[in-house]
Amino acid sequence: MLMFKKLRYWIVGGYTIPILLMIASATVVSVNVGRVQSEAQQLNVSRQIAEDIAEISWNLQAMSRTLRGYLIANNPTSINSWNQAKNDANQIIGSLTETMTDENQLKTMEEIRKQYDDLVEFHEGLIQIVGAGDIEAARQTWIANGIGIRVAEDTAKLIDQMKSREAELVNMRVASQSQALNNLLSSVWVSIGLAVIVSIILGSWIITTIVQKITQEANNIALAATEIATTIEEQERVAVQQAASVNETSTSMDELGASSRQCSEQASAASSGARQVLALAGSNRQEDTLDGSPSLREKMSQVQAQILRLSENLSQIYNITNLVSDLANQTNMLALNASVEAVRAGEHGKGFGVVASEIRKLADQSRKSAEKIGSLIADIQNSANSTVIVTEEGTKAVEKIIVSINDVAVNIQQISLNTKQQAMAVEQVIDAMNSLNTAAQETANGLAQSRAGTEQLNNTAQGLKNLV
Repeated sequence: MLMFKKLRYWIVGGYTIPILLMIASATVVSVNVGRVQSEAQQLNVSRQIAEDIAEISWNLQAMSRTLRGYLIANNPTSINSWNQAKNDANQIIGSLTETMTDENQLKTMEEIRKQYDDLVEFHEGLIQIVGAGDIEAARQTWIANGIGIRVAEDTAKLIDQMKSREAELVNMRVASQSQALNNLLSSVWVSIGLAVIVSIILGSWIITTIVQKITQEANNIALAATEIATTIEEQERVAVQQAASVNETSTSMDELGASSRQCSEQASAASSGARQVLALAGSNRQEDTLDGSPSLREKMSQVQAQILRLSENLSQIYNITNLVSDLANQTNMLALNASVEAVRAGEHGKGFGVVASEIRKLADQSRKSAEKIGSLIADIQNSANSTVIVTEEGTKAVEKIIVSINDVAVNIQQISLNTKQQAMAVEQVIDAMNSLNTAAQETANGLAQSRAGTEQLNNTAQGLKNLV
């Protein structure tokens, strides 16, 4: 059904259907013409059969005449004529037997064939008698037998019967031919009339359908043109608003570009400050910073080294204190032994015992002092170790701070770079917005031209509608 919505198919159908009707009419006429031709051929065959039947009758009569002439005059020419008539009759009888289709005619032809064979046999017997030199006997046989006259009469009756039957067949075929001709004329007029009537009806219907479709399409075109015109007016208004918005956006982008450049300058300043902080924190690997003073990490390393050296010295002092404590213990033991020996010596050893007692007291005091010094040194060493640990943690924290500050510096540099790129991108966007502004103006102009074209399309659709 979809393809019949197209106009060209209706036009093609308007030509195709009459052509098909003409082909059908030609087919009917051809069939009837074939029937007429067949009847004409049958009529010609019947006429030829009638002529052949008359020719058989004439040849049989010729055979009888030539035989009588031969019996009377004994003329060889008569025999030649008899043979010619016999051969012609034989040939015609055979041809008719193959040509005829009517059963009655075929039966009659069989009887004629039998009569013909009997006649030929009788005539050949007489010719043999004449050939033997007994012409008179042959004449008497001819007169006495009478078969020739009887065969001739019977054959004549059969031939008349065949002529009558063939005349009937001819009349029937003439009537059939006339009927076929009448049918041919009727089929011609009926086919032509039917083709004309159907063509007129179908043509009117196709024309009406085409006009309706064209009218409908013209209305659709006019409606679409009106809708397009309305849409174009709306688009033109939107394009004007868009152009105004683009102008405002261009102004905003100019301000954004100025802000981006200012941010880029501030990011550059922040990056410089971060580099100075990194220099103070000791992120560089040189011994001195830019002004020649040691870095914070180096100072922390120096403090840690001094504390380590102090811890080593305290260890040495602690060892010496332990050695003094051992000496005090040994002195105490010696003083104790001396006291024992002084007691053993009696009066002579009292003075030595007093000295030994004093020495033992001094040894005890020395041992106690050494223990106090050792305890203080142990406390100082623990404090020094704690200071070393704290210093190491401080160094690690400083290194983390350095890494963080370095990351901040890198990020600030990246921000500065990104800000510069954004400033460049903003400039490109400004250029694009200017181009967009120009394009919006051109779009507005194009929409105005489209509106004019739509009005022309509407006028064309109206003209097409009026034309239909």
